[in-house]
Amino acid sequence: MELLVGGRRARSTRVLACAEPLFAQSFLLELPVAIGGEGVAALLRCEERLNIIVVRSDENGSDTSLVGTHVLDWRRALQTYATAIYIYI
Repeated sequence: MELLVGGRRARSTRVLACAEPLFAQSFLLELPVAIGGEGVAALLRCEERLNIIVVRSDENGSDTSLVGTHVLDWRRALQTYATAIYIYI
């Protein structure tokens, strides 16, 4: 799995292919802050989305195919004070 936001990329460790793979990893990505503000209000004005990409590859990484993608508006977590957001790819 790869995460993309604002030109920054993070990649998870490889997991076994199965019906519901367990991605038990945390990422720390710097979110761009809207000009002219600070705190939660400035973050809510930022329109950058988080792109989640899941690929399947063989053991040596030579054969890779796209499994699914999702564009996540992470501001929803700030608006609802959620501790986790669940998505389906």
